[in-house]
Amino acid sequence: MKNFILFTALLLGFPFASVTHAEIKADVIPPVVIKTFPEAGADNIPPGNVEIRVTFSKPMKEGCATIAPVNRRIVPEIISPARLEPDGITYVLAVKLRPNTTYGLWVNGPKSGYFQDLNGIYALPYQFVFKTKAR
Repeated sequence: MKNFILFTALLLGFPFASVTHAEIKADVIPPVVIKTFPEAGADNIPPGNVEIRVTFSKPMKEGCATIAPVNRRIVPEIISPARLEPDGITYVLAVKLRPNTTYGLWVNGPKSGYFQDLNGIYALPYQFVFKTKAR
């Protein structure tokens, strides 16, 4: 039993033993998506003109935005290019959505990594899926 407890403590503690709190700095951690609109999994989004909003965990570079479809045959019609909001952490893309359609979108997906923070660090990939109402 003693060996089991020692092994468990070493196993759980080992990954954290080499990094102290003082060594973790926000400027070297990649940004992550903290919120989207539509929310991931939403199934009641009205069709028509919608602003897709992606909010990150830290300030982002302006002009560094690529939202890519999961399925190239189901793509929202882009009304205007993505823009960074004054808060510096939210990108907005105006699109037109079809009724009764499931959309899957990548933020910095496997072939579309372009979102970067102010230090040039790429955001971690994020995928979200939502569905529009029939009408």
